[in-house]
Amino acid sequence: MSQELRNEYFYAPHVFNAPRKYYLKNIADLKDISMQIYAFNNRQSEYRELKNYYDNNTRINQRSFDDPTKPNNRISHPFAEIIVNNATSYFTGKPIKVQPHKESRQKELDRIHFLNEVDDINSELDRLSNLYGHAFELHWNDTINGKVTPRFKALSPQNVMMFHSTDFDEEPIASVVWTCVRDTGTNEMVYNATLYTKDTAQKFSFNMSGKSIVNINPDKPKPHTMGFLPVIEYLNNEDRASSFQKVMGLIDAYNTAESDTVNDIEYWADSYLVLKNMSGTDPEDVAEFKRNRVMLVDGDGGAEFLNKQTNDTHLENFKDRLTSDIHKFSQVPNLHDEQFASNLSGTAIRMKIKDLEDKVSAKERKFNKSLRKRYEIIFATLDKVDLAETTDFVEFIYTRNIPLNLVETADMVAKAPEGLWSMKTLRTLYGITYNEQKEVEQIKKEQEEADNRLATVDPFAPAPKPPVDPKEHPMGSNQSSSGQAGKPPAPKPSTPK
Repeated sequence: MSQELRNEYFYAPHVFNAPRKYYLKNIADLKDISMQIYAFNNRQSEYRELKNYYDNNTRINQRSFDDPTKPNNRISHPFAEIIVNNATSYFTGKPIKVQPHKESRQKELDRIHFLNEVDDINSELDRLSNLYGHAFELHWNDTINGKVTPRFKALSPQNVMMFHSTDFDEEPIASVVWTCVRDTGTNEMVYNATLYTKDTAQKFSFNMSGKSIVNINPDKPKPHTMGFLPVIEYLNNEDRASSFQKVMGLIDAYNTAESDTVNDIEYWADSYLVLKNMSGTDPEDVAEFKRNRVMLVDGDGGAEFLNKQTNDTHLENFKDRLTSDIHKFSQVPNLHDEQFASNLSGTAIRMKIKDLEDKVSAKERKFNKSLRKRYEIIFATLDKVDLAETTDFVEFIYTRNIPLNLVETADMVAKAPEGLWSMKTLRTLYGITYNEQKEVEQIKKEQEEADNRLATVDPFAPAPKPPVDPKEHPMGSNQSSSGQAGKPPAPKPSTPK
């Protein structure tokens, strides 16, 4: 490949054309589903590219030059990882609180959350959606200690497809999860898949011969008794776009600028020696110059070093501009910037992260829809019936993971007019993770203990007098041991002679 072609490929923009939303007319048509899996598998390069940038394996790592003697430093910066991790930490760094409207459900929900490590799953769904644009959650039932228990886990979108109906509402009607392995005997790719619908789960496998589907081997569909489609999609945004997808070109530009800066430093580290009117100098003479540190110049000959003039200010301003644009257009602020170094107030911090808040607020609404589906499945399993109305059976409370000025918060809570907010609502302003029910019980217990101590006190008993320091008493050390001031000590009885 010529240098021109390599440069054309290297500086080409990142284009993502593969659809991430799929449609199906007939959920029983395994041939159509198999073709869509095969087509999807051939478009895995887009997901791989996103994962490579997250792993800091960017385009600069593949850059090469025709001249092998030219310095080719390839410095890559993990902007994609920082964007994903900061956005994830801000949204789900503090666990999402789930409060059922029926308090009787709380104990059972706590058990299910503990068994499924729900906080870790929520964070992983958030991370995967920031990385790939969307993520999935698979549900099934286990029997633990003789009790049917809902189970669920996060899945990467690299091997999951959600199929929507072709109707106007575009409701999810089926989902397929698969793996792809190479047959060591025939050297063919074998796809093993499971198709989920609202009522059944069906395993099947197929092979590819060229671009044709062959050997579709379906198992008999088995009812899964979930009552719902057991696969849920979590969106980063409506376009299913990664949080850093739109700034990958800017990341490439920054990596190139930084790498070329180091190349220039390395290339010009040894200055060039220019010999004037000394064309008769041969390599042996140059070696002798270097060895003896002496050069004899005749007539109008001369020698001087050639240095490259570099505009360092321009380069640094250019890289600072790229850094700023990367964070600005990804809507994830640079938390290592000097503007976050000082002790900012809560309002100032919120103004500096307003773009991130706008981004996450939109994502929160997407997550609410998916989380509501999760608890529809959980409660349907617990109640063993389909729920007719499930739009208001549970509440989700999100706490942004940002530094809080607790002094400001306490002052605001103290100044809140009585009757305007409940204590339950005011507690949420502190951003502290706690169990609401246990906290209320503890407050009640402490109040009862204080009341009991007060009830045992005799209201008619005189208040105890504080001890008097002799040094601070006006009579000094002449104060009597009884604590009475102003009286001299009693005279000692006289001894008869």
